[in-house]
Amino acid sequence: MHTKLTIPERLKDLRVSEKRMSLQELSDATGIPSSTLGNYEKDENIDMSLGNLITLANFYNVSTDYLLCRTELRKHKNQSVSDLHLNDDAVQILTDEKYNPRLLSELLTHENFWKFMTDLEIYIDGFNDKGIQIANAFLDVMRCKLTELGADSTDAFATVFDNSHIEAEQYYMNILSDDLSI
Repeated sequence: MHTKLTIPERLKDLRVSEKRMSLQELSDATGIPSSTLGNYEKDENIDMSLGNLITLANFYNVSTDYLLCRTELRKHKNQSVSDLHLNDDAVQILTDEKYNPRLLSELLTHENFWKFMTDLEIYIDGFNDKGIQIANAFLDVMRCKLTELGADSTDAFATVFDNSHIEAEQYYMNILSDDLSI
């Protein structure tokens, strides 16, 4: 999980962690003196010229608001709630901060989130329920056929058919859990 950075920390993080550059290399790339860049990374209260702010934002391919720690959005401008198509309940959850918004962001950007959402939709909409019912019905028919052939509850095949029923809830919980496992 991420912690909120100060402006100097954000600038240094972009330079060191992401670009892997020295102050001199950044200076050469942007035309901003290395002493000025160093001051930006040390002092929260230093005045940054608008030109330097724009130059650094363009160089790092982030918004100026991101550089100034006004948003966690690197490239996107703030969106209205209606543009995001969130319903009232979703907005309430986000504004109540019952859940950590950064954790929600990490969940949304998880590499398997799309698979999780697809499987969740299949579960909620019941797309696969008929398939599970058919599989269980097939097992029941096979168990009946074994009984007709004289198999009892101690028969190995009868036990396999008895224990092979798919419990829909558990099946989906396993799939959804696996989707978000690393």
